[in-house]
Amino acid sequence: MLPMLTVACIPEPVAPMPPSPPAEEAPAPLDVACPAGAVNVRTSEGFDDLQEALDAASAHDAVAVCGGWHAGPFVAPVPVTIGGVGATVLAGDGTGPVLTVPGGAIALDLELTEGRGAHGGGLAIGAGDEVVVARTRLYGNVAERGGGLHLDPGAAAWLVDCEIAGNRAVRGGGAALEQATLRATRTSFVANTAEDGGGIACRDAALELGDAALVSNVATHGGAVYADRCTVAGGRADGNAADRYGGGLVLLSSDAADVTVRANEALYGGGVYALASSIARATVAANVAPHGDGIYAVAGLVLTDTLVVDHAGVGLAVGIGRADVVGGAVVRNDIGAESSGGLGQILASDRADWGARGDENGIDVAWGTEDWRFGRGASFTCEQDCEP
Repeated sequence: MLPMLTVACIPEPVAPMPPSPPAEEAPAPLDVACPAGAVNVRTSEGFDDLQEALDAASAHDAVAVCGGWHAGPFVAPVPVTIGGVGATVLAGDGTGPVLTVPGGAIALDLELTEGRGAHGGGLAIGAGDEVVVARTRLYGNVAERGGGLHLDPGAAAWLVDCEIAGNRAVRGGGAALEQATLRATRTSFVANTAEDGGGIACRDAALELGDAALVSNVATHGGAVYADRCTVAGGRADGNAADRYGGGLVLLSSDAADVTVRANEALYGGGVYALASSIARATVAANVAPHGDGIYAVAGLVLTDTLVVDHAGVGLAVGIGRADVVGGAVVRNDIGAESSGGLGQILASDRADWGARGDENGIDVAWGTEDWRFGRGASFTCEQDCEP
């Protein structure tokens, strides 16, 4: 059995987190009793505060933090399990992340707030073994990168039943990572703001978002996700907004698969702004933008087995470069596709559905002498069921 360190404080009234779905694979809560009115309790020795307990802990110890308000910031020198017992809030003082942990640490049943740092406002994660964060809420934090959390190069994190909400950053309002891996299960990124990546910003990294929800995040570029040379797998971007590019996603030399992008808004690419990227097995629906309601593509896009549907404007807009549409369907849009810059090329395979099932677009492709939107130098090639 792991050694158990317990820190308690006289509780202050704190609103409990809403109940989470069953934890499944997530680590169980720490099974520790916090005596009523106890202060600084440990199984064998008392501590004045959480930082003292963390400094005294050995690698892989468990530190139980009894409910109440704990003023930080806090740094775990070695990988430990830090678990809240009751409504447990760790609060920063504006001088750095609320909680900094090395690789291999586990954080359970906590609320992290009022942090302010360069890299990570709420939680800063170091390189090494995967850090597990379960049933934890990160809210109201500010950072240059990663308002809610930041992953150092070489780091990995798994978020289970977490909420990342109301954080702010220049890059990655909810989370930021570079040369790292972030995976999420039953986790939401809500109402975070940034210049790049209201929900998440990544560079040379992997996002394994599964059933994660990115909702009502706001950015200049990439309302939900800003991905620069990243892989994005899974996730639902719903109701996010960007002032310029990619209300849902910005993909720069990135690959996205199995994502749902719905009801987002931007100037270019209401759903997705894609530069030299690929999208596979996605649903892009009911987004809004003056230029490319669904997808705005430049410098090459491979769109495979993807549904682009229900846009009041253009489903797929190609600026400069070529878009290869392989399988999938571009249907029930006012205009299926257009070359908004006049220099784009669309190549649709014989498996692409442009209304063959009766789900026609208002106009399959805007081009030719009567519709200037396709313009000089643009072309559309189709083998079956998609000629304008």
